[in-house]
Amino acid sequence: MIRIPRRIAIVFFIIIVHSGLRAQPKIVINELMYAPKSPEPEWVELFNFGTDSIDLTGWHISNHSRTEPFSNISIAPNSFLVITHDSAKLVTKHSSIPSRVVQMTMPSLNNSGDSITLRDSTNRIIDQVDYLPSWGGANGRSLERIEELLPSDASNFSESVDSAGATPGRINSVRRKNFDVAAYSIKRISYTSTNATLRFIFQNRGRQAVTNIPYTLYRAGGSVPVTTGFTTHTVAPLEFDTVTFDWADADLGYSALSLITSYPGDENLSNDTTIDTIYIPIPQHAIVINELMITPAFSYSEWIELYNQTNNRCDLTGTIITIPNIDSIHSYSVNSLHIAPKSFGVIAASSRFTAVDVHPTDNADTVHTTSFHLLPSGSSVIFLNADSSLIDGVSYDASFLSNNISSLSGISLERKHPDGSSTDKINWGSCVAPAGSTPFAPNSITFDSANSFAAISVNAMPNPFSPDNDGFEDISRITITAPTDAEQTVTVRIYDCRSRMRRSISESMRFVRELQMDFDGKDDHGVPLESGLYTMITQTGTSTSRKGIVIVKRK
Repeated sequence: MIRIPRRIAIVFFIIIVHSGLRAQPKIVINELMYAPKSPEPEWVELFNFGTDSIDLTGWHISNHSRTEPFSNISIAPNSFLVITHDSAKLVTKHSSIPSRVVQMTMPSLNNSGDSITLRDSTNRIIDQVDYLPSWGGANGRSLERIEELLPSDASNFSESVDSAGATPGRINSVRRKNFDVAAYSIKRISYTSTNATLRFIFQNRGRQAVTNIPYTLYRAGGSVPVTTGFTTHTVAPLEFDTVTFDWADADLGYSALSLITSYPGDENLSNDTTIDTIYIPIPQHAIVINELMITPAFSYSEWIELYNQTNNRCDLTGTIITIPNIDSIHSYSVNSLHIAPKSFGVIAASSRFTAVDVHPTDNADTVHTTSFHLLPSGSSVIFLNADSSLIDGVSYDASFLSNNISSLSGISLERKHPDGSSTDKINWGSCVAPAGSTPFAPNSITFDSANSFAAISVNAMPNPFSPDNDGFEDISRITITAPTDAEQTVTVRIYDCRSRMRRSISESMRFVRELQMDFDGKDDHGVPLESGLYTMITQTGTSTSRKGIVIVKRK
């Protein structure tokens, strides 16, 4: 007996074992057409992503119930092979297949799902795909593999997005690109009454690492960026990266936002944009109920004017107007209404809303219409967020309106100060504007303290005065002084105690710094006014002044 030295024996053992451990062939089931539209036949595409040609002689392909062998077939390196039971019909459907097509008997591909297995000549499983209709491909489109190096599960297959519905014999339409950066999502991390912190998430779906991903955030449908920037980390393939954005004066309510990335060389533009909706409840009194049209004139609509006191854009989608009546409570959902910072919006009870002599400003959104009814004798109007938290509420009764007005028809109830109490009678009064209401404009009985405009100075001397033609104090001289040297226009009107306009002293008169004009105590028709207290309302482009003026006639 010849004894073999131990060292040589170990070498022989390693050689024998190594010869038995053949490298796994680099071949995968790459695409399936399991639910074709007639006359296209079923077919399977294989992909050899290795550097060696592979002889498939003795190999088998099977489903749950049937196995079919390959015969005298090979597949070149980095190449595709399409197998089908009817190559003529396949070529008729896809006329330009750039790879080899082989006609052979093959197991059927069940539309309800199946297990397709590829085995080599030693019966070793090379690849297996257990597909289901939920993966896609159940409507005449193929089921394509995304990445040949990843497992053959649902996460690595997707329905073809190619215009032909499939890619037999060529690169899959869903195959991972070398460079493919996706805008993944927008998340709200935290918020305060005015600001929000957002997290932008990106995914590198390509084969190559990326860095410095550019991004831009827009309001959905908008063209002015909310913010732009770049990520700073190197992101490996299939990994995620995040950016935190502190949004000062963030939009309140529901905000649809578009996150867009445009990475240089990106080969897949279909996932460069994601649109997400974030929600920030509107804080209490950020928007106030500013004016109510309770008794509209003729057949016009009742309406509720809202004023946005903040520097934040507000989307009122999903907010709720609740109006308790005597025997019931009615709630109305706001479908879509945007109010810009320091601006107005109107909710009307019908399309018969009209704004006589008043037109929406550039910042005002269109009127939202919903059906509701405001009781002239008194009621409440409660304004709620979508989560039912309170934004503002008003409880009014008939005493809020002026009892000196013969008819309240077409006269609105105005708030005097946006930051004053919503339920205090002293903060409300009847509109004194000639039109009877001021939708989309500052209220007639107040200077909007939420604005930072410098007020004009208005004086009338003498006051009281006696226009009785005796040559003594027959005229009151009105002096208007502006805070700057900028040219302005001014309108001065006189109202009686019943809120009726009696005299227009000036209409949009232009002046610089100071203007003087005389009031002779007569109405617009030249008829002397009765003795009594009148209200002089002076309006410029920056402020409104309300001042009492008294006429006293000596007998």
